[in-house]
Order: sequence, then C-alpha cells, then structure tokens
Amino acid sequence: MRLRHSDWKRLLKAIAVLNSDSDPSTLVGRAIKTANSLVQSEITAFDFFDDQGVHTGDFWYDPPNAISAAEYEIFVNVAHEHPFSPEVFGNKRRDAMTTSDVLTTPNFHRTAIYNEFFRLVGVDHQLLVALQIADDQIVTYNFSRVRRDFTNEERLIANLFAPHLNNAIRNAHMVERLQAATNNLNTALADKSVGIVSFDHSTKLRYLSDFGSNLLDRYYGKDELRDDGVPKRLADWVANCDAQRKADPMISEFKLKLEKNSATLCLTVIFDDAKQEKIVLLEEHRRASPVVLYSLGLTQRQSEILYWVSLGKTNKDIALLLAISPRTVHKHLENIYVKLGVETRTAAMSLAVEQY
Repeated sequence: MRLRHSDWKRLLKAIAVLNSDSDPSTLVGRAIKTANSLVQSEITAFDFFDDQGVHTGDFWYDPPNAISAAEYEIFVNVAHEHPFSPEVFGNKRRDAMTTSDVLTTPNFHRTAIYNEFFRLVGVDHQLLVALQIADDQIVTYNFSRVRRDFTNEERLIANLFAPHLNNAIRNAHMVERLQAATNNLNTALADKSVGIVSFDHSTKLRYLSDFGSNLLDRYYGKDELRDDGVPKRLADWVANCDAQRKADPMISEFKLKLEKNSATLCLTVIFDDAKQEKIVLLEEHRRASPVVLYSLGLTQRQSEILYWVSLGKTNKDIALLLAISPRTVHKHLENIYVKLGVETRTAAMSLAVEQY
C-alpha cells in the first residue's frame, strides 16, 4: 500500500511538531494536536496501562468535553473487557488494529464494554496502537468514530507515527525524572547531602543519582545486590513499606536509619501516586570530630589540623583557630601527608571524610 504525497507531507509535519519541544508540560498538547492532524475522529484518546492490562487512571483525550468524569470512571473499571485487551496484553500486539479486526460491528454492540461505555459516548469503531513506553507501562493511542470504519491508509499512517509518539513520551518521562533529581532537589544535591533512588510500582529501579550510589556503596557495601545494582535489603524494605501503605493509605512516608562509624544514613520513602513511583531520599549526617582521625595514626594536633582541612578551612584559618602560625600548619600537613601515604591536600581530605 502506498500513501499519497499529501499524506506523507502531513505525516512529516506532524513528526516535526511533535519533536519541536522537549518540555514535558507541553507533551499532551503536542501529542493530541499531531494525532488529530493525521486521522479524523470524534474522539482521540491516550490511555495508560500497566503491563498486566490494568488502567492506571492516567489519560489524555480530545475534545475535552467528549467524555464526562463519570463516563471515564466507567471506562477505567471495564477497560480490561475491551476486545483489544487480549491482543495488546496477551499477544503483545503493537501494530495498528481496528475493532472490526476482532469483532463485527453487531458483535461489538453486544459486548458489555460497548453497552456500559461506548454506547454512552456514541462510538462504533476504533483504531488503536499500543506503545510500549517502559517494561511495565503501555500507552494506547486511539481514534473513535461513529458509523464510519477506518481505512487501510489511516491504519498505515497510525503505524508510521507510533514510534515517534513512543519516543516523545519516553523522552518526556526521562526529562521529568531528571528535573525531579536536579531542579526540585537542586539545593540538596548541590552540597551533596542527599542521594536519590526511585522505583516504579513493582520496585524496579527507575533512577539512581551518583551521590545516592556512593551512599549505598558505603552503607550496603557487603550486601547482596540485585541485577540492577540495588542492594536487595534496600529493595525489600521499600517493597515492605509499599505493602504497609496499601494496607493503610493514610501513611505518607517511612523512615529508616543506618549507622556507620560516626555517621548516620537516614532513608525516607516518599510515594508519588500520580506516577506510581516510590522515591527514596538518602541523607547522611556526620558526627565529625578530630578524635575520629586518631585511627589514621595521627597525633592529637595532626588530627585537629586534618579535621579543619576536611571542613574546607585554609592554612591561615586553621592557624587562627589553633593559635599557631600558618607555617606550623604547613609543616604539620607535610607530616600528615607522609603518614597517610598521600601527596595532595585533596587526597588527605578524602581520607578524612571516609572516617566520619
């Protein structure tokens, strides 16, 4: 089958508009606008499902007044009965299909989902493509019409546009996660006081910040790891928190503390119900003290000097704090480097920080 020149022009224009922006907040508008420009329908909709075919409650549709809130609640509850469901979630079909592919119109009219939902909104025919936007998440984009079925040309256009929609939705979700990790927690990450780990609804890893990875290595270093590098003990704790919250939805967060030497790692689980995401904040509190540095084989004075160095103080600052000359501070540092087997101030600081 060959598309007309005008169809190719519309398709290329739609792809350009869809990719004209990377802002997640404009994705819904771009997706609906471009889909509408390619296939005419009474209703255009995007529905979000988990990999078991359960509707997540997230959806986009146009026109805005086409489906009432009460009608959409009915659809969410009966979506698993859609004749497309076995194809999408059982056979993993990802090409465009129409209701007439699986049922005749009279038989479609006899289904429960038609009589409970589609009859209310006046839909006789649907064209649908399933997008696998994540291992555990599927988005269907579909067009609904009254009386007039969809053509093979419209089916082909929907198929050609599908991978571009898939990439746009994936990219938007990635940008959202990066924004959450950088913009919303920018202050915390800037001074490296907080690490972030996020999991999806089934406790699969979605995101792990660099500092979060360092903290996990430090506090779970000898633990059994999952294939994704997450400590199994941490994942089990998060899964248990999730189970407790499902039993009592009033619980908003869970906390855990892990001790190591003179520091404490505080873990807090926060639930993002809209994204079905569990975010773990890792915050380390250090009880810094010169005494801790005695274990490096340093004298009391050397430990005091290295302690202040680890806090970012200059030789002049340390001299004033300890009532000695900057030259004496410098001489002590030379001896500290020898004892620690390092050559630079930065290396000495790193060793000191590891002790806290």
